[in-house]
Amino acid sequence: SIDIPAPSGIQDDDVLLLCALGGEPVNLPSGFTNILTGTNGGGDDCRVAYKIANSESGAYTVTQTSNARLTGSIYVIRGANTSGPINNSSFSDTGVTSTPTAPSHSTSENDCLNIRWTAQESANTDLTATQPTEIFTTLTVSDKISSAASYDTTATAGAIGTKAFTADSSTNFSAVSV
Repeated sequence: SIDIPAPSGIQDDDVLLLCALGGEPVNLPSGFTNILTGTNGGGDDCRVAYKIANSESGAYTVTQTSNARLTGSIYVIRGANTSGPINNSSFSDTGVTSTPTAPSHSTSENDCLNIRWTAQESANTDLTATQPTEIFTTLTVSDKISSAASYDTTATAGAIGTKAFTADSSTNFSAVSV
């Protein structure tokens, strides 16, 4: 299991977006609603979930049935529509590559925040987002898994297009767009 610290400054009605990748099925923390599940070519389980913040603090525990590799990240989104915060999401098993690409999907709302997240299953890989704003890159959050995230916005409803990341080695990646 891993404990993901609650990001500082969380306010009630913020949307918490959790992304996790593990070597076996991932169990989400209590109170999170799963919105996306996928499995990459290496058999890793990818989950994306959200929660509307309500007096949040501490850490969120993501678990598996054994001690398999596991990573996770939580993002705070302020000012989202809390009655329907997730407009659309998509998963991609990018295969063995050094350029994992988050898939395209369409939004039905104007002024959408688009978050892209990718994680790889093995080796110490340095990841970089190649789109407007990188949120973070992290290396080996838990036992040889690297992940990275970035975001952009779209003013009008429609397709958001794919977004690529670059890595310094080729391995099985999962990538999501939310």
